[in-house]
Amino acid sequence: MTSPISVGNRIRSLKGVVFDLDGTLTLVKFKYNSPLHSTYVNRLKEGLVRLYGIPRDIIRESRFLSEIREKAVCYLEALGAPEAHLRRMLSFVDSLIDEYSSRELSSVRLDPEAIHVLNALRSMALKIGLCTFSSRQVALRFLRRFNIIDFFDAIVTRTDVLHAKPNPLQLLTTIESLGLKPSNVMLVSDSLMDVAIGKSLGLACSVLITRESTIPYPVMCKPDIVIDRLGILVDLIRGARDGTP
Repeated sequence: MTSPISVGNRIRSLKGVVFDLDGTLTLVKFKYNSPLHSTYVNRLKEGLVRLYGIPRDIIRESRFLSEIREKAVCYLEALGAPEAHLRRMLSFVDSLIDEYSSRELSSVRLDPEAIHVLNALRSMALKIGLCTFSSRQVALRFLRRFNIIDFFDAIVTRTDVLHAKPNPLQLLTTIESLGLKPSNVMLVSDSLMDVAIGKSLGLACSVLITRESTIPYPVMCKPDIVIDRLGILVDLIRGARDGTP
């Protein structure tokens, strides 16, 4: 874990914490280079080219479902495509991603320290947000299954916004839904993509939790803090507020 001293002042000014879901509050075993993931990436690319006229060159090099979705949305928007066409495309994309998620997340379980952390943040009067690439249907199913839905003051999923991760709009929407500014928010995720998004918005600090699901991201970014256990988060925030390193 990197030292929190350099970001102690920013942690002391926190008014809220935004979490990712898959791989952060839950334990998953994403394998982005697996045959299953590759199959869905290829299916998504072929469907977008064949059914919705997305140029192959635009999405050819994309390795992640999230990037493919965002590039397709941006292309159709720039083209001035009718809203109905855009919505049909999103319906196709999101249903395919949900199909992949239902297979990839079949054995997902809650991090053993998640409820302790969420309770502790609530006791510190911090607002809690969730910004997840899961669809609303999938995310709410897991939150209810693990009985943690009531902890969140704002939940923004992929299907709640036109531009989802890696576009900063989804995270910004989450922060604004909490009634906060980025400079007063901590982001906690197992994704370097999320860290890069947080940096672009000027968040108070970003925390990367290293998981089996953590993967490289082509954008160079460095989290403010790296932890290997979710429970450390509570000690970090309390320590900063108490003025202890």
